[in-house]
Amino acid sequence: MKADTRGDGEDSVAVMMRSVWADAIQMCARGWNHGRLFAGPVMAMYPASLHLGGGMIVRASFASVLSGLLVSATSAQQPETAKPVVKFPPCAQSMIVGTWEAVFTSVAPLTFRVFACPIGIGASGTLAAGNCTTPDTAMTVTPPTGTLTIDRACHVTGTISYVVTERPSSYSSYSAQISVSLWRSIDGSKLSGSQRWTVRGSSYVFPFELIAGQ
Repeated sequence: MKADTRGDGEDSVAVMMRSVWADAIQMCARGWNHGRLFAGPVMAMYPASLHLGGGMIVRASFASVLSGLLVSATSAQQPETAKPVVKFPPCAQSMIVGTWEAVFTSVAPLTFRVFACPIGIGASGTLAAGNCTTPDTAMTVTPPTGTLTIDRACHVTGTISYVVTERPSSYSSYSAQISVSLWRSIDGSKLSGSQRWTVRGSSYVFPFELIAGQ
């Protein structure tokens, strides 16, 4: 028990209560350091009743105070509820079968003109392209060919090849092959990612996207 540190005018009961509080706080601090509160040793220090100078401290009062401290500590140590993980069903080839719209472009230092083509993806992944749209009649494009497949993780891979003819500029005529790495969107409306575009022996990587046809 701590030494009597009462000041003038304080009775024995007040001094005892102050000592009880000090001991409780110390025990709580030790409990926090070990990840829990040890209420047993604290209660053992103060039996059912203590008589000092004719005053009696009832253990119930101390127990209610300590109980409040325990509740606060327990609430503070409750682990955060884990957020549910949203799981999507695995993808299948049937999810990309259909007609998609693709825009083909170039990248610096090449400045080839842009064109667009509808691309049909079959059940086996084989492409069946329709007629491409070019800026004018001086530019013609052979329908793109190749294959595109999707795995269970919704990753689309494959190759697309095409030939562009520009008249009268022979420099702007070229053949190209692109290797794609695309991801199916949640709503299935897009296949987005990147392409490795190879033309005239050089390769360039830049974005590529297929948009589901109406």
